[in-house]
Amino acid sequence: MNAWKWIPNALTLGNLLGGVVVCWAAASGSFLGEALVAGWTDNMVFWLQEGWPGGAEARGVQMVALVWALAMFCDVLDGWAARKLGMAGPMGVQLDSLADVVTGGVAPAIVAMRLFQDHGGPAVNGEMVACLGVAAAAAYRLARYNVAAEAGKGGPYFEGLPAPAAGVFWMGIMLAWGELKGGFGVLLPMGLAWIGLVVVPLAMVSRRKMWGLKEW
Repeated sequence: MNAWKWIPNALTLGNLLGGVVVCWAAASGSFLGEALVAGWTDNMVFWLQEGWPGGAEARGVQMVALVWALAMFCDVLDGWAARKLGMAGPMGVQLDSLADVVTGGVAPAIVAMRLFQDHGGPAVNGEMVACLGVAAAAAYRLARYNVAAEAGKGGPYFEGLPAPAAGVFWMGIMLAWGELKGGFGVLLPMGLAWIGLVVVPLAMVSRRKMWGLKEW
C-alpha cells in the first residue's frame, strides 16, 4: 500500500474538520469561541502567568481564528501535495470542494449569524437571513467549478471568487469584531460584514475570471 497517496486527502479532511470545529465553536457557548477554551486558562498565556490580552472572549475568538487559518492552510497544501505526488484525480476534486463548502460557505454563514445575533439579540432578522446567501453562493460556485473541471475546462484562472476567500474575509471580520467589542467602533466591522453578505457572495457566483494558484 502506498501511504503517500493518503497525504493529499488527509490535508483535505483537515480543511473540512477545521471548518466543522469553527461551526461548533460559533454555535455553542455564551460567546463565540467559548467552547474551545478551558476556564483555567483565563489567567495564563501558555506558560506565562499573565492575563490574556482582551480576556476570555478575545482569547476564544483568536483560537477559533487559528483553527480556521490552519484549515485553510490545509486547503492550500492539499492540491499542491496531490500534484507533487502524482495523486491528483477526480476523487480529490470532489473531496476538496466538499471541504471548501464547509470552511468557505457554512462556517462563514454560521459565524456571521452568531456575530449579528450577539450584537442584536436572538431574533431572526434580515441580517441573519442574508447570512444564508454566503453558504448558498459557495455551494453553487463549487458545483460549477466541479462541472467545469470534469469537462476539462479548468485552467490557471478561477471563474468567480474562490470559496475559501469568503472564509478568509469572515475570519478577519470575526477578529475585528472580537477586538472592538461593540460601541461606535463596531460600526466598521458591521459595515464590512455587509460587504461579506452582499459583495462576496455575488463575486463567488460571478463569471469573472480571477487569478488562481494552481500554476503558481
